Amino acid sequence: MSTNSRLLYFPQLLFPRLRRALTRLALSVWRDPVPLEVRRTRPVAGGFPFEKARQSALSPVAVPSAWKAPGFSTTWFRVSLPDGYTPRPDDHLHWDDNAEATAWLDGSPLFGFDATHRQWPWPKGAGEVWLESIFCQSGIWHAAAKGIGPVGSILNHARLVRKNEDAWLAYFDLEVLTDWLEEEIRRALPAEAEQLVAGFRNWPEMDSASSAFLPDGVGTGLANRWRPTLDRVSPLLRAVMRELDDAVSVYHDQGAAALRRELKKIYRRLRESGDVCKAVLTGHAHIDLVWLWPEATGEQKAVRTFATVRTLLDRYPEFHFGYSQPASYEAVERRAPGLMTQVRRQIAGGRWEATGAMYVESDTLMPCGEAILRSLLIGQERFKTLQGAPSPVLWLPDAFGFSGCLPRLMQLADVSWFFTNKLVWRMINKFPHSSFVWRGNDGAEVLAHVSRAIGYNNPARPKNLRLESEANSQADVHDEFLLPSGWGDGGGGPTADIIERVRRQADLRNQPAARWGRIDEFYARLEKVRDRLPVWRGEISLEAHRGTYTTQAEVKEVYRRLERALQTAEAARCAAGAGPVDARFWARLVFAQFHDCLPGSSVHEVYEEIVPELKRLEKEVLQDARDTLAKRAGASGEKTSAKQNETLFNPLPLPLQAWQGGKNGRLVTLPPLACSENSTTRAAESAPALVAEKNRLSNGIVEARFDRRGLLARLSVNGADALAGAPRLIAYRDVPYDLEAWEIDRQALDTGRPLALRDAGRIESGPGWAGLAQRWSRGESTVDVLWRLRAGGVALEVELKVDWREPESLLRFEAPTPFRGQTALFGAAFGGEWRLQQPGDPQQSAQWEVPANRWVMAADDGRQEGAFLLAEAKYGFSARDGIIGVSLLKSAKVTATTAFPPAFRSGPERCPWSDLGRHAIRLALGRLAADSPREAYPAALAETVFAEPLRVASGNRDAAVMPAIEGMPSMAPLWAVPVDADNWVLRLHESMGRRGTAHIAAPAGWHLSILEKALPGAADKPFPAGGEVEIGPFSFISLGLRRERDGVSHNI
Repeated sequence: MSTNSRLLYFPQLLFPRLRRALTRLALSVWRDPVPLEVRRTRPVAGGFPFEKARQSALSPVAVPSAWKAPGFSTTWFRVSLPDGYTPRPDDHLHWDDNAEATAWLDGSPLFGFDATHRQWPWPKGAGEVWLESIFCQSGIWHAAAKGIGPVGSILNHARLVRKNEDAWLAYFDLEVLTDWLEEEIRRALPAEAEQLVAGFRNWPEMDSASSAFLPDGVGTGLANRWRPTLDRVSPLLRAVMRELDDAVSVYHDQGAAALRRELKKIYRRLRESGDVCKAVLTGHAHIDLVWLWPEATGEQKAVRTFATVRTLLDRYPEFHFGYSQPASYEAVERRAPGLMTQVRRQIAGGRWEATGAMYVESDTLMPCGEAILRSLLIGQERFKTLQGAPSPVLWLPDAFGFSGCLPRLMQLADVSWFFTNKLVWRMINKFPHSSFVWRGNDGAEVLAHVSRAIGYNNPARPKNLRLESEANSQADVHDEFLLPSGWGDGGGGPTADIIERVRRQADLRNQPAARWGRIDEFYARLEKVRDRLPVWRGEISLEAHRGTYTTQAEVKEVYRRLERALQTAEAARCAAGAGPVDARFWARLVFAQFHDCLPGSSVHEVYEEIVPELKRLEKEVLQDARDTLAKRAGASGEKTSAKQNETLFNPLPLPLQAWQGGKNGRLVTLPPLACSENSTTRAAESAPALVAEKNRLSNGIVEARFDRRGLLARLSVNGADALAGAPRLIAYRDVPYDLEAWEIDRQALDTGRPLALRDAGRIESGPGWAGLAQRWSRGESTVDVLWRLRAGGVALEVELKVDWREPESLLRFEAPTPFRGQTALFGAAFGGEWRLQQPGDPQQSAQWEVPANRWVMAADDGRQEGAFLLAEAKYGFSARDGIIGVSLLKSAKVTATTAFPPAFRSGPERCPWSDLGRHAIRLALGRLAADSPREAYPAALAETVFAEPLRVASGNRDAAVMPAIEGMPSMAPLWAVPVDADNWVLRLHESMGRRGTAHIAAPAGWHLSILEKALPGAADKPFPAGGEVEIGPFSFISLGLRRERDGVSHNI
């Protein structure tokens, strides 16, 4: 024994020694570099295939060097072995570039290179590989992710390196134990922990392997500071620290293999005798289909990630991976069919789970209910095609809140379980549950499990597992939690590092027992304790990203127009007895619902592509509706005269008033889903003449009075007041703490300044309407406001033509009402949400901006009447103490405006601010009375006020014959779904949270049924005798209509 062993031992000096040992190990994993020859093609916008790259002219590339290309363009690199070089068995390609790339061999993608994936085994027998490189930042959230700088993308390394397997394995053996030790020290000595571990985290990590080529012997000086003694630690911890210290000495003396032998002894000591809690891990990538990149780049990211995961599944037999979004699988099928064949095999083998239910990871707050349902139906259809069965899980790791209609829609689409990571972003009211029964607004229930500590970027360190374990609030009932692991958004997904760490955390003392497993099997086990889980009712709000309901106004507007066009086309097909519309229309609308597209949080390039596409699709879909009706007219043999050469078609399952015939025309009422020729259109019931005076507008139902300044002083409906003061346009200074496109700070509400009303206004009129036109302004910005009443209308319309020039501002419309009850009702997909409007409660105070599906109503506590505000295509609302408001424009900094230096930006010069410029916005104000008819409820008016009938060149007298609905006026029929010539479906939902009975009578020659799923099937319920249907709060009904021919009901 050395006499030095009798010296006093200082355990507080262990952490600097561990850091040094980890650094040495990292530096010794990849050795003996061999430079490779690199040549490249010219960059091409949007990419080009491997076959074309092989035929392209190549230019030599020096390494290291910077290379330049237009943003998001594709450059192919050919990487070749030196002449006469024979690869060694342990040779790996080390490719270190700021951009991201996918390695290809013989026309197939093999592996992805990015900030978290730098090495890949050189393929046997290959003399060269090709790398498809996208000129954009590699990775997002990892510390090694670097952007594109002024000189371009820096290619640091292109070489072969040999892998020292002993050093690789010893590194993770020591890293996991060191992480474990740090967590134990933080628990045992919370006051002294920071001083003990000072400088501890500054060693090179394997998943940023370029740092493994730092010059040896470089220090930080961070270890040179006083460290407290360990006076109060457990005997186990003290023993482990000494054994780790001794193991480091063995490593320095005998090398990595000897270190591994010593560390195995410590792992045996720390082996947990019984599992306290189990972590079920699944590999996770969470690819943003668009965000900081356009759609084509998102598809390339899918190819890169799928190739990487396939390699990891081959290398690690215990590893499991799950991926959602059929849109990505389709993209990989187009771009790399051979890779997709291999993915299918891995799905069939059970370790790759194709799961998620929706076609894309969709927003669920702004799409209408039918659009959310179609995302599920399209997604489930594609999952069946991919793997022979639908997905049992709705997987939404990054959506910005979750609508209360989801549990019902999930049931309609055969989805039983729900998962998200996103609730870790909540900043005020922590979500209380990990595992729970989610009860939707209408009472439908699904089983849910959510992460409460770790988001979708998870390196699976002991700290990550322990945090999620401690946050598992249902651990007393179910001793497991689900933990997706990998780098998300665009970072490439799981890594070998993550899998190595998990291997070492299977049975560490005081740690969750970590295992890879299947998502569906986790939920199947959770089902066994379902009856013991808490219940959460209604929406699951994020309490963050409030600005996304408003940012990028144009994409929201054109998206909503395409929704309405599809509603029109499907109604036309129901009327004509035709089948469904072309599936591609719905697929592209649903794609636009992706949670970074419709919310407005993506880069310029995304909207430069999606907005024109949505506009084009709207035209195509409306033309489909016209063609459908025209074909039906031709088939029926109807003849039209010169006076009958235009037909109005009502695409709504509600009566629609329209003006027909120009200046000398008349107000007509179009029956639901009906196509009527001019000569047969029914005139609307006579209404009092429109009155339009300087300070007064009236149509006999609604009266608006203006004061001498031009402010709206009174609004009444059938003599009852709707407002308690003048509505205002208010501009708020909008400089959020972070993520400008996403957030609205609470403090912004303290900065509001009303726009100035420049004149009292002038009277304007047109066929069937009259109004008062005014101009409001702020600085160089102007808003032309038209307060308009239509003949027979039950709401005051507010049309705004905005020329907005104020960066970093939020423009809102706010209206005081006399309805100051405890709650207000906000429109939601297939229903509504009652939310607190009185201040003081933390939950209410966190709702300074909330999502609503185009309307809000302030109410008294009786909830029978109220004042409402409708919007054509706006989704950010508020209700505070009777004041209802809607956000119109948010001129935030466009996401990643400076991601590329100007020299690498393709296309025209772009404004760095969203929503500056000209906008046309439509709102409406009104009042609901206790005895209002169905057509006067806000859910119905949000459809009819902004609707226009479809005008077609020729038509017919046929229509989709509507069932008669009596009672429950809060029940809104909103969508007609075509099935075939003899079947269609009517969607209805209750919009106020009321209970009652409706009487629904079948039209002559038709049978009714209540569908169990979204479309007709064998399990549908017979319609109640007598037509009495019990309606629950916010209930949703799919009503099947089957035509009788010759007395026989024709089913699909």
